[in-house]
Amino acid sequence: MKSGLPRTEVILFEGGIPDGDIAYTVTGGITGTVTPEANSVSASITITAPQNTLANGSLTGFRELNWSYLSGGQTVSGSTRWTLEGTIPFGVSEDGVRQKLGLEELTNEEIPLIKGYLEFQNKLGASTLAALESTSDYNQVLLIDAIEASAALYLLPTLQVRVAKTETSGTNTYTRQNINWAMLEARLQAYVSKATTALSSTTTSVFSLFSVTEAVSLFPDG
Repeated sequence: MKSGLPRTEVILFEGGIPDGDIAYTVTGGITGTVTPEANSVSASITITAPQNTLANGSLTGFRELNWSYLSGGQTVSGSTRWTLEGTIPFGVSEDGVRQKLGLEELTNEEIPLIKGYLEFQNKLGASTLAALESTSDYNQVLLIDAIEASAALYLLPTLQVRVAKTETSGTNTYTRQNINWAMLEARLQAYVSKATTALSSTTTSVFSLFSVTEAVSLFPDG
């Protein structure tokens, strides 16, 4: 989830009704208690926005919530963990990934934009990307497309299984038209290769599945 947003976890009393308060801890030394309402079957623990915020400069991190309570004198406990994502300093978007894949039903949570960004940060260097933050030239446009394409490439293996299935919506059943996965992958690789070539002296594709010549040939006018 995005860093800087509050998160509420619902604790179901599947292990028995609490004898008293629910105690909890959150990554970072945060502690607290929640008093369940009378005759309730669950309770909510809210992690506030400041408690759910990454340190300045961090793009990824996590929080873990651990909770416990007594029920009939016996300890009942549980935990949950989630990933936090910082703000990518470019105009990349989940919509851009959906458009490149042609799959509008993908949720924002399913799209790994951070992975796409870190792929380029690792390949080109943080200083190269930082230099582009203050520009609005064509190279930044190439980079945005490439980050979105990298995120899309991470999704391809599971998408091929998911999209191959017949989909049902209410009483209507339909099957997608055949997708040329090799062509789709090549187009995504082309975005990656084009940006890599423009922004560094390296001409190796991020995933090395297609040669730069094969990938860039898909964009003969660019």
